Amino acid sequence: MLGLAVSLTATGGTPPFWQSADLAAEATDGAFTGYPAAVLDFSGKRYAQTQLSSTAIASATPSQMQNLTAKALADVMTFTRAGNATYIDPADGLIRTAATNIQRFEADGLLLEGPATNFATISSHTATTPWTNMSSNGLTVAVVATGMMGGVPYADFSLNGTMTTSASTLFVVTATTITAALSGQSWTASLYHQLVSGSWPASSFGLAAGVFELNASSSYLDGSLTFNIPGTAFARSITRRTLTNALTAYVRSGIIVNGIAGSTSFSGQIIRLFGLQLEQNARATSLIQTTGSAVTRPADNARLSDQIAAILQRNAASLVLQGTNWRGAVGRLIGGSNAERLIGFGSDDTTIGSGTATFVTMASGLIPPLPNSGVGLSFDSAGRAASYNGSAPSTSATEIDTDRSAIYLGRDQNGRFANGHIKRLTIWPFRMTDTDLKAKATAYGA
Repeated sequence: MLGLAVSLTATGGTPPFWQSADLAAEATDGAFTGYPAAVLDFSGKRYAQTQLSSTAIASATPSQMQNLTAKALADVMTFTRAGNATYIDPADGLIRTAATNIQRFEADGLLLEGPATNFATISSHTATTPWTNMSSNGLTVAVVATGMMGGVPYADFSLNGTMTTSASTLFVVTATTITAALSGQSWTASLYHQLVSGSWPASSFGLAAGVFELNASSSYLDGSLTFNIPGTAFARSITRRTLTNALTAYVRSGIIVNGIAGSTSFSGQIIRLFGLQLEQNARATSLIQTTGSAVTRPADNARLSDQIAAILQRNAASLVLQGTNWRGAVGRLIGGSNAERLIGFGSDDTTIGSGTATFVTMASGLIPPLPNSGVGLSFDSAGRAASYNGSAPSTSATEIDTDRSAIYLGRDQNGRFANGHIKRLTIWPFRMTDTDLKAKATAYGA
């Protein structure tokens, strides 16, 4: 192994963040040990890329690519989104709205999502767009206050009475959630809730926003409810269902309280509710606010700079992507031109691999959304190696076959999306050893 290539550009001899000791790696040929040519630290909101032009990168030696410059986010990534989108502000935990073409940073990093539609046409009760009160089965619900939490309206409801059945419907709002659906589709309903005053009855499993299948006459066929007990901090109740009835023509949601008939009683407890969402997705996405009609959130589009793409277009390179909450069948964590996959999910989101026509699995049997994770890929003309969360690298003599003329995060050019958070992307201008790949393909901060 030759000496470590070092280029200190920070003042006082302190190495810049892109030359921290944990980022040093050895090339597979043993002829070079050095640092990345690009680091996009979304969690730390700091970014750097090689000083070389995109045209010079292809023929540059790894040593020539060790001089990096700190950059603004707009210099390393072009971002667009053709509309607003919500996010949870890490400063105070409240839901806020990012305007068109503005990135969303949450506590877990850069949030990237594909398009989604909220078919619950009134997402939050307001004076001008009220939910339909469906006090039933012994319970009475009444509005006692309204207001705003961050950028989202809420309503506080009092609950009174003793339940006469095991489920009491507070709000069905059929007219504002019913939408066409087919057996085999996956749907998710979600609702934010917070217990403002009183104690939740011990005999109740909580409340839920359900997913219900209806026939062509809008009559109930079947459904799912995932109950959550409200606490003093606002939380999200999520129910997922794959529609199973052959007669299903529609789907709707409703807000239901669970309990024991003749036993579960409420005496003025106040529950805050907002953000009802019904979407054709296997899992809940960020809140899409509606005030009378269905609304579609446009897709995020994050494309890396030409210089960074040029690093990955070299005959040899390595990368580690770190993030969390990743999910989405056939979604691309890092995608290329057209429908190309550099790293992404297989036919479902329990398998991650690399390549497009020649898909090489790096991990399987996963349970999405994935926890805090790291995926690593190294390649050259002799093949490739890949590691998930520090696993022994899987290797293949097959060269990477991805069209890398353009590089995207959380999608490919054509729109195969992997929703989730990106914490950091690090790219080296050489194929690193399997030992180093295993050590670096770990969760951010691990």
